[in-house]
Amino acid sequence: MFETERLVLRRWEESDADSLYEYARDPAVGPIAGWPPHRSVEESRRVIRTVFSGKEAYAVCLKEDLRAIGAIELKLNGHTDMTESDDECEMGYWLGRPFWGRGLMPEAVREMLRHAFEDLKMTRVWIGYYEGNDKSKRVQEKCGFRYQWRSEDVDVPLMGEKRTGHVSSITKDQWLWDRMLAAAKAVRNGIVIETERLLLREYTMDDFDALYEIMSDEETMRHYPKPFDKDKTRGWIAWNLDNYKKYGFGLWAVTLKETGEFIGDCGITLQLIDGETLPEIGYHIHKKYWRRGFAKEAARAVRDWVFENTDYDAVWSYMKYTNVASYSTAIANGMKKVKEYPDPKNTISCAYAITREEWERIKNAELRIKNDRITELLDKFVERSRDILKDSLCGIYLHGSAVMGCFSPEKSDIDLIVVVNGAMDDAAKRAFLDMTAELNAAAPPKGIEMSVVQRYVCDPFLYPTPFETHFSAGHLKRYRDDPEDYIRKMTGMDRDLAAHFTVILSRGRCLYGLPIGEVFGEVPKRDYLDALLYDVEGAREEIAQCPMYFILNLARVLAYLREGKVFSKKEGGEWALKNLPAEHHDLIRAALDEYTRNGDAVYDREHAEAYAEYMLKEIAGGVSSWNDDTVEKEKADKPAE
Repeated sequence: MFETERLVLRRWEESDADSLYEYARDPAVGPIAGWPPHRSVEESRRVIRTVFSGKEAYAVCLKEDLRAIGAIELKLNGHTDMTESDDECEMGYWLGRPFWGRGLMPEAVREMLRHAFEDLKMTRVWIGYYEGNDKSKRVQEKCGFRYQWRSEDVDVPLMGEKRTGHVSSITKDQWLWDRMLAAAKAVRNGIVIETERLLLREYTMDDFDALYEIMSDEETMRHYPKPFDKDKTRGWIAWNLDNYKKYGFGLWAVTLKETGEFIGDCGITLQLIDGETLPEIGYHIHKKYWRRGFAKEAARAVRDWVFENTDYDAVWSYMKYTNVASYSTAIANGMKKVKEYPDPKNTISCAYAITREEWERIKNAELRIKNDRITELLDKFVERSRDILKDSLCGIYLHGSAVMGCFSPEKSDIDLIVVVNGAMDDAAKRAFLDMTAELNAAAPPKGIEMSVVQRYVCDPFLYPTPFETHFSAGHLKRYRDDPEDYIRKMTGMDRDLAAHFTVILSRGRCLYGLPIGEVFGEVPKRDYLDALLYDVEGAREEIAQCPMYFILNLARVLAYLREGKVFSKKEGGEWALKNLPAEHHDLIRAALDEYTRNGDAVYDREHAEAYAEYMLKEIAGGVSSWNDDTVEKEKADKPAE
């Protein structure tokens, strides 16, 4: 028997048949997992005697009554087709529908992982789900399982059909690493969420004085039965500390990022709303900071956290019907009024909610808005460039992630090449760079990266390639501090332009001016390869400082050497997962996850350095073979004398 904060995992007993039947007869539970609904209590009893008789099969029970509400099992070798190793196993689980959305199954899965790795000495745990079972997929992702493969036409014998299956796994080393990271995050001053202006962190008792100032204020608490006294305020903090332990969430202290000042709280708690226990976003902000949008900013971030970190299908806010400020925040958070109901505490309470599906639509719309703003920014760049450069402007060309299908507003810069018909004098450079720096303020966080070249270097291609001037967000301070010095020094040769021109020729987009084919000549493969190698030559020494960058760039260099394909970072990483040894897959997945999901990953330094060592050796071998093939081809193409 195993215990977690809220659950007991125990062996099945025949007396559980009634409870099993109550939840297993639900057509929303079994079929999506690959088995038909139970038709009788007797059938459930037979399942307990047969299917649930495995050595590591457990009933999932709430601590409060020990009644079975779901199942979880570790299928050892001989009882699974996912592995033939005695030190590996498969996990399976299901949960009764009334208990969905409360984080119970991740809690059970984490305990089973601990049991598998610590008690049973397993080295890997496998798991799967059928296409469409998004709840199971989210549980697996939250518990650290790494995606492995997709299988078409998988037999589902109990349902008499074929489906698409997805398989993931987690190794003991990965599990230990995830636990270490979770512990490290927990001690990072308790910070849970960061927004543009705020930090949301876990409460401590040191917050008492600042919280009491808010909760004892009559104006702030006018929608409560009465302001809090000191005991009630201490109890409020203690309640949230207990929530962190029980559920992994609660109301968090809201502090100003700039000063660290405590200004209120915001978070997620389980509340009784019209007779149902539901996840509810609550917030309290010091009145001196009212009408500055802090409640909306914090509540929106908590909303995103809930849908990204729990399996709740909806999140709620409720308030007294007279609390205009509170329901205005809920509406701004994308919530809709669901109902009003009599409430002894509030006389009448209003309940607002947003579903996961509605949230996903909002996030997709926000992404479209960001992309629309980028389009608007590019239009302004073209318009202002034409005003400044006039007839000297030959064309403006977009390259990089924006044209390679992997642009991320949070992680990518806007890559531009500007081609001019002749040399630029310092005055023209100053006007052009001033304009670029101004527009950079409206760009995504990584900013604009732009080079200006003369048309004559483009066709025939010159390498290394001369450039007139260059701008990037990383150079902005240097330019602002001394524009004349920057203009004087920011010119010369740039080997990276071979790579940029190659991307323009293969996938680039002309924003203004002559078509790409009329401006850019072919970039010799030798020059493109040299630019790629130049970009990764410091990988061994620098991968610990910039792991995501080098992990993915090394992959796309090797892909070019082996297959001659021009890849983005994302495509390079995906290629590596199919073509490199499995020992490097976790590292590559972490880099892809950081690159595509806008999160931050933590990498094992030794593993990253070993990967760089391996890749550089493979690249060196590829270069040698490539050079040999090139020499032979040149000999074959050389006319006889």
